[in-house]
Amino acid sequence: RSIANSGHVAAFDAVKPFFGAKQDKVRVAAVDAIRLMQRPEIDPIVAASLTDSQPDVQLAAVDAIGVREPSDTLVKALGPAADRIEKVSTRVRLVRVMGQFLPKRPELRATLEKLAASDPSGDVQKAARAALGS
Repeated sequence: RSIANSGHVAAFDAVKPFFGAKQDKVRVAAVDAIRLMQRPEIDPIVAASLTDSQPDVQLAAVDAIGVREPSDTLVKALGPAADRIEKVSTRVRLVRVMGQFLPKRPELRATLEKLAASDPSGDVQKAARAALGS
């Protein structure tokens, strides 16, 4: 947690080996540790964590994205993640991040409209409508 709160980029090399750890909690901690770091390789790692098979790692990635700038890499990962992530509460958080990014990244509007209209979860639909301001 100390590494995460510091955002100190020199700690990246110490964290890097843990992205492929077998234990879910270790991968979660690794994603959390880099959320505030500013290095070019961070966004691709966080985006890839959205596709992790474990819900806790996916949630850590969503939370990390929520405190980062909406880079092309992150924005491109959000739509597919909204379709792939099974846990409804994580998808709702993902939709809220999309809504947070929407003013700077209007290309997310189409994905949010699709989720508002046809997501299987009423909670995700509601979050998408709220993100769109409707």
